Amino acid sequence: MKILLVDDEPIVLQGVSTIIRQFGNPNWKVVGQCSSTEEALVQIDRLRPEVVMTDIRMSGLSVL
Repeated sequence: MKILLVDDEPIVLQGVSTIIRQFGNPNWKVVGQCSSTEEALVQIDRLRPEVVMTDIRMSGLSVL
């Protein structure tokens, strides 16, 4: 399963990525990390991940 991580805090991106790699299913792969929603939209189109894990409150475009 391809996973894309989106968060505007680098430490959160690194932490979640590490947790997924160390404790997740061997079939899970973090295919990208984005620090902005604009970058995430481009990467979603390019990478076609099955799962996008995102912060819901980010500067710029937010979910809420």
